[in-house]
Amino acid sequence: MPAIVFLLDGSLDIYTSNGVLFSTLKSGDFFEPVSIFSQIKPLLPLYIRARTNCIVTTLDKAILLPMFDRDPVLSRNYMKLSADKLQNMLCRLEHFTAATPSVALSLYLLRNHTHNTLKLPDGFAGLARRLNISRATLYRALSELEQLELVSHHEKTIRILDHQGLFDFVRSHAQPSAEFLSE
Repeated sequence: MPAIVFLLDGSLDIYTSNGVLFSTLKSGDFFEPVSIFSQIKPLLPLYIRARTNCIVTTLDKAILLPMFDRDPVLSRNYMKLSADKLQNMLCRLEHFTAATPSVALSLYLLRNHTHNTLKLPDGFAGLARRLNISRATLYRALSELEQLELVSHHEKTIRILDHQGLFDFVRSHAQPSAEFLSE
């Protein structure tokens, strides 16, 4: 039966069928292996790997629907969480379809920084996996952004030097070509 899975403790990685890191879940997060309200069933499975020991629990559709009927606040909160999840997936799609690895890296930095700093607990190898590029390609993209004086890096930390410049870089490289617009 379709269910929502809640991660009560631990950390999980969710991968696509070709091994691309789709998402990392931490304690308090939830996921739906098959969306419980969608009529569209996925063609390819997602794979889950525990980073640490985990405790999970499930809430199936038969229990969830009556709860939504009784509590409209719960329904609205679920809709908000679902909308946030969809927006996050659209952001991930932008990364995977970015015009260049430099644009993909820039998008990731703009969305994931804290006070213009991105700390990489799993290093550049982990970031490369999240962007679905090789480490060599990641270093070339990082070098390009450093030469433009948009970012700098030291060990496992990337610092945004020019937030507006990085945003402008993404916008200028993400514009459709004139040929595309004339079709």
